[in-house]
Amino acid sequence: MVYMPTHPRANNHKYVREHIKVWEEVNAQSLPEGYTIHHLNGIRADNRPDNLVAVPKIENKSFHLYRLLQERIRALEAEIARRPA
Repeated sequence: MVYMPTHPRANNHKYVREHIKVWEEVNAQSLPEGYTIHHLNGIRADNRPDNLVAVPKIENKSFHLYRLLQERIRALEAEIARRPA
């Protein structure tokens, strides 16, 4: 969290999430309404500019669901590979 009392996305304590601040600085614009910041590598503490992308909120949910399904598929494939023939 970064103290930014005048930022439109500041919480009641006048703080903004760091990934929003970083994305806005790099892109020289405010985060569009209805968008969220997604961490490409899934590590929420990794706020490097090349790890951040703004996506519509509905697409962010779809992306996370896709990732969860892919992880489950990989786990099942690994389990099958470990079974004796």
